[in-house]
Amino acid sequence: MKFSELSALRGVNIQQGKQSNKALLLKIIATQGPISRVKLSEITHLTKMTISNLVNEYINDGIIYEKGIEEASTGRKPLLLQVVPDSLLTLGVYISRDYIQAGIVDLKGASLRNERIHLSASETEESFIRKLFMLTDSVFNIDRKANIWGIGIASIGPLNISEGTILNPPNFHNIKDLDIVKPLSERYGLPAYLENDMNVSALAEMYFGSGQKVNNFIYVGITSGIGAGIVIDRKLYNGSRGFGGEIGHITVDINGKECGCGNRGCLETYADIPAVLQWVKEEYIKQNLDLPELSWLWLIDSAKTGNEICRKAIERQCRYLAAAIVTAANLIDPECIFIGGEIGLASDLTVPFINQYVNQYKFSPNTFQIPVYPSGLPGGATFVGTAALVLERNLGKEPQHD
Repeated sequence: MKFSELSALRGVNIQQGKQSNKALLLKIIATQGPISRVKLSEITHLTKMTISNLVNEYINDGIIYEKGIEEASTGRKPLLLQVVPDSLLTLGVYISRDYIQAGIVDLKGASLRNERIHLSASETEESFIRKLFMLTDSVFNIDRKANIWGIGIASIGPLNISEGTILNPPNFHNIKDLDIVKPLSERYGLPAYLENDMNVSALAEMYFGSGQKVNNFIYVGITSGIGAGIVIDRKLYNGSRGFGGEIGHITVDINGKECGCGNRGCLETYADIPAVLQWVKEEYIKQNLDLPELSWLWLIDSAKTGNEICRKAIERQCRYLAAAIVTAANLIDPECIFIGGEIGLASDLTVPFINQYVNQYKFSPNTFQIPVYPSGLPGGATFVGTAALVLERNLGKEPQHD
């Protein structure tokens, strides 16, 4: 991959910018380490003295350490800096329609421990909170409490980020207006942050995946729903009300199926995993074939081994996805696009098709390419991204003074 210079990482050489500069350095070392002080100065345009002073504070706090030396052909070989992965830990929570996942994630995006608990069709707000606390209590390590500096919550939407509430996600067991941030923050005495699951996945891609050297990209996740996280100038784009990236509700057929959001012909109704499985089921019934036990893994395996219905199902899914992604690409003009979520299990079937379609039908196809890549974190972006969420929010809230 060839990406543009990370211009968004430029620091500020003024005394009042100390905390923002510290935050910037930790982000770069966490995502690009091991890295030298000289390289940090080149990236941020901060003076070598500023770099040394701020790095020494992190070293004294046990958050950064010096890891060997950089191989250089001539001159003094600079020491390399790396984060201490377990120096700052995140209590991560991922809320999907079907389950809650919780665990501990370190500064390098490694899951030290995680567990899941299933959500039933008859779930209530009270039973949901009970299950949530049962799970988080189980994974919360009291021995590591001093190292846990925040709680990251990734959830299906829509959400009210500022109020810390899950609003009214479609097909979410009639749970709505659920306050999720305050109960967790009060229970563990830690700052807690809520964000849309696809936005968290985009942060994970930027911090720990294939987006570490990309300024502008779109992450598209396809699971039991479809959403996108948009990164512009190395910053997450939320929109004015936190609903940015709802690519699953782009209309792909104005006379199409009714969607849970109230609109008709939304992308989700044709291209999320349940919609694809439903199409396969209908084709089997239409052709009077014995209906197998349907699952996404079965469908992928069957498509790869020559099942014509399954092959057509994935091609149909990709056409719908690509059509919506072309719209998003024409609006955002990203450097690249990452495809993740459950569809990542079939990336060898889906990504080449989507890449070809997007670059054939986007605006000005002969001028430039917008490469489409599989996520660098197949299957796990949303959960490990909770650590990136806490890193973003905790560092971002630091005061701008000494």
